[in-house]
Amino acid sequence: MPTSFSFIAYTYVKSINFIKAVFIVAGVLTENNQNCLSVEVRDSDIGMDTLVLYWLYLIQFCAFAMAAALNISTVAFELKKKDRSVQLSMLIVHISIHILFSLTCVIHSGHMLYAIHGVSNRHEMIFWFGNLTYSISIVSSLGDFLLGFDRYLAIKIPVKYNSYVGSKFAVFAFVICLAISTVNFVAIIFCQVPVTDHLVTFAMHVEAGVLYTHNIINESFAIANIVVTVMFLLAFKQFNRKISTNMFGINNHSTLSKVNRIVIYQMAAETLFVIIPILTTSIAQIGFNTNWPAMLGPYPSTLLAVYVMLCAILYRVKLCNQIDSAIEHSVVEQNKVTPAKKKVTFTLP
Repeated sequence: MPTSFSFIAYTYVKSINFIKAVFIVAGVLTENNQNCLSVEVRDSDIGMDTLVLYWLYLIQFCAFAMAAALNISTVAFELKKKDRSVQLSMLIVHISIHILFSLTCVIHSGHMLYAIHGVSNRHEMIFWFGNLTYSISIVSSLGDFLLGFDRYLAIKIPVKYNSYVGSKFAVFAFVICLAISTVNFVAIIFCQVPVTDHLVTFAMHVEAGVLYTHNIINESFAIANIVVTVMFLLAFKQFNRKISTNMFGINNHSTLSKVNRIVIYQMAAETLFVIIPILTTSIAQIGFNTNWPAMLGPYPSTLLAVYVMLCAILYRVKLCNQIDSAIEHSVVEQNKVTPAKKKVTFTLP
């Protein structure tokens, strides 16, 4: 009797095969273009220059390493605060997801830099590191969506959000991301293909349907992120008009406004470096049967690394400045409330 977890993994694998069969029957997916579904490069088939792969993986390694270091220091700095605002709860979860993603990508890209010139006897490491990276990359996209939706809730229902919704939503987001990543990791194990010495990247170690499903999920999250971004920006515009009159009944507006603006910057970077490349690459592959990553290298994952690094810099600068400003503001207010006592002298006649 299989366990419920094994049943979920089995169902996920069967759904991949079903989706692939549907596209084959519909005439969209053929034997000739099936190899174009993966995001990574099959350089043995297309003659991709090894130097291009090397530089792309080097950029990924440096960007993810910098992102991991900055994000770890930011989270550690935030966790030291005793009076941390609930507005930062989901943002901390989002940064934590980026930390996990960055660490796995550092391991994967670092190993690829070492193994790219000779993959003999390294197929197992390529598969396991790649599996871990791809599994967490899905929840990284999901985390971006949940962060935008969290900001929408914070603006639309600010009182309930500060009371209980904000903290509970952050816990829910972390649990659901961890569960999806784990199920995806186990499911990919059942889709491993027999290895040969010419297999270079992780895309060659699994069935093409796995990466196709992975791309479909990322595209779905990209579209959902566009929708939630529009919803958030419209609500944010109304929020700015009402916040000056305190129509929400909230005493502290500074943290709410600053977190909202941080997320706006994050959404702009995500649109430029993640959403647009994913959608354009998918349109080229599905609509015109053109595999841009096969010609240019794994540029989507490289742009994703740049995006994660920019987010890490953004969070580090904005959150630390927010903390320093809050400390200075509290000191100034305390000095105003309790002014220094003047020395009074009396003169006797």
